Amino acid sequence: MKISIVIRTFGDSPYLGDVLEALSYQALADHDIETLVVGNGSCADVAKTAEQYGARVYEIRQCRLQGGRALNLACNEATGDLLVFLSSHCIPSSEHWLQRLIDPLVDGTAVYSYGRQLGSKQSEYSQIQHLMQYFPAESEIPQSGCFCNNANAALKRSAWKEYRFDDSLEALEDIRLAKELLERREKVAYVAEAAIYRVDQPDFEECLTRYAREAYALETIMPSIHFTLVDFARYYSSSVVQDIRNAFQGRCLHNNLYQILSYRLAQYWGAYLGHRRHRNHSNRAKHSYFNPDKQHKIR
Repeated sequence: MKISIVIRTFGDSPYLGDVLEALSYQALADHDIETLVVGNGSCADVAKTAEQYGARVYEIRQCRLQGGRALNLACNEATGDLLVFLSSHCIPSSEHWLQRLIDPLVDGTAVYSYGRQLGSKQSEYSQIQHLMQYFPAESEIPQSGCFCNNANAALKRSAWKEYRFDDSLEALEDIRLAKELLERREKVAYVAEAAIYRVDQPDFEECLTRYAREAYALETIMPSIHFTLVDFARYYSSSVVQDIRNAFQGRCLHNNLYQILSYRLAQYWGAYLGHRRHRNHSNRAKHSYFNPDKQHKIR
């Protein structure tokens, strides 16, 4: 069985070498492995690092590296029976990471799996709390919900060819696909033992943009979900209070108070901005269609 590891890079990707080094130590027998580093050609160091580890470089210049369309292009370029997705800021935690991640796919328990994400010494305090909430220590194989994350995931090629990622989404293409798979009675697995360390250090603007993009995508995937100013106030205040309480109990509040306030503001204000963008788009479409002062042609 052939495995394609697809690594999406973002900017200069300073930890790409660490990711590829960790992949070189994976204990996996009876499998042919190819590594495909996906970039936009903006950084020569990415190609140089990839070549040092024998990885193949695939450049996507015509679209964002986030989102469904870029992943579909990368999957089409890959040749493996199993497609493994890894972000360039996610370093496998052990030599058994890959085996654990693909086990549910190999034994037929699931067609789509994703692993645990752990914070690192580079992570902000609230980011670590956030990861602990969404990526618990216990596996769920198969799982009941549609949450999934392509920063550390594996998918059967046959499932991708049948369903594919949503080209229209610039975020949460993983959750959209997991939702569709569950609706078609396929299985998704969460494998806590297949853990990675996140070493990215997003600034406030990057976090804000990310959460706004995800909120916009979430309303497209699940139209019944809305995020209002009241929701912003509620979730921001409750998460800040909880983080402050935990940091105080851990005797690290003094060093992390600003990070807590900043990260949670980016998270929930970004969610509100994404909702507002979706609502404005919906209102424009509604006005365009129902406005009695305009003539419409139904095609």
